Amino acid sequence: MTPSQAADPRRDPAGGVADQLLGVLLRDCSPDDVQRLLTRAVLAAVPAADAVSVTVATPAGTTSAAWTGLLAHELDEAQRVAGSGPCTTAARTAQPQLLPDVRTDDRWPQFRAAAVRQGALSCAALPVPVPVEGLGVALGLYASAAGALTEETTGHLDGELRAVGVVLANVDEFARARAEVDQLREAVAHRAVIEQAKGMLAARTGVTPEEAFDQLRVLSSHTNTKVRALAQQVVSRTLPEELLTALER
Repeated sequence: MTPSQAADPRRDPAGGVADQLLGVLLRDCSPDDVQRLLTRAVLAAVPAADAVSVTVATPAGTTSAAWTGLLAHELDEAQRVAGSGPCTTAARTAQPQLLPDVRTDDRWPQFRAAAVRQGALSCAALPVPVPVEGLGVALGLYASAAGALTEETTGHLDGELRAVGVVLANVDEFARARAEVDQLREAVAHRAVIEQAKGMLAARTGVTPEEAFDQLRVLSSHTNTKVRALAQQVVSRTLPEELLTALER
């Protein structure tokens, strides 16, 4: 290897992919953000590729989660509609699928027709080992030139994909945890409003807080309005007077 080759990050592009994704752990990025970053990093890392996508497989089905352009999205969508294709297979089986020349591969006829029609004559579907049960992820690489995507032109990614999978799993776990915290905060806030409304109604109507809550539940049923929405109106003093009067009966 010459000094100029050693200095060229595209001679060791996989390390760049993993490094870029590891960097997102220090930032507030959603799984969608990370998947989009992954497609761009892989596109830069594989000069032979013209487009890159991320396919995600769950028990509910497969979906195209991110892509670098319309070509990748349309070919992923063709596989989703057909229910088969190199990317869906790689995501489900965790086995790489290489199609150096799409025209000579008859494993997925519908995908082959769509790829030839779109001018993508070479494809590589590389599984990303994500340590999450029931979740499969695969990179889809597409190229216009036949013979462009082979083991030789994509094999350098293999050693880094496990690290990529760990990053994806960590980001997904963080997003789930953050969603749970947000839900808990919302529940606590709603409960606080309800407790305040109970106290205000108890003071106004001369009943106990528990009886005030029963009044809110009855009113909720009669008006088809959630209890927390009624409680918020009580606290903000925007509950219609006729409803307040009904509570006092």
